[in-house]
This record gives sequence, structure tokens and C-alpha cells, in this order.
Amino acid sequence: MGTMAIPDHTGHRAVSWTDGDHRSVREAENLFISLREQRLVPFARSGTDTFEQIRTFDPSVDEVMWVRPLQGG
Repeated sequence: MGTMAIPDHTGHRAVSWTDGDHRSVREAENLFISLREQRLVPFARSGTDTFEQIRTFDPSVDEVMWVRPLQGG
């Protein structure tokens, strides 16, 4: 099972999917695409404590952590 942590007005919300459940994977992938379109940045963790930035949804990862992009000024 994978989980996405998404920042929102409450702090964050969590969305989960199960790799073998095609419906939950499709919903998570659609959400992933929508969040990328909103310019949030995804980082994934698979089995280690290390996160790497990703560009496409991978249902085999353990966790996706979304962050808002940095803004310079």
C-alpha cells in the first residue's frame, strides 16, 4: 500500500492506494497528475528513509510527499 501526503489548509491530508487495486491506483494517479498541474512537487520513498523527486506516478512506492514550490523574491 502506498500513501500520498498532500499539503492543505489543515496541514496535510493523506490518500492511500493498494498496488493490486486498479481503481485506487487509477484514482491516485489522477490525483498525482492534478497536483503536478497545480505545480506541487512530489518526492517518493521506497523502502528507505531517503526521498527522491519524481515526475511520474509509480504505484510501487511506499510514500509520496508533496511540497509547495519555493518562490524567490
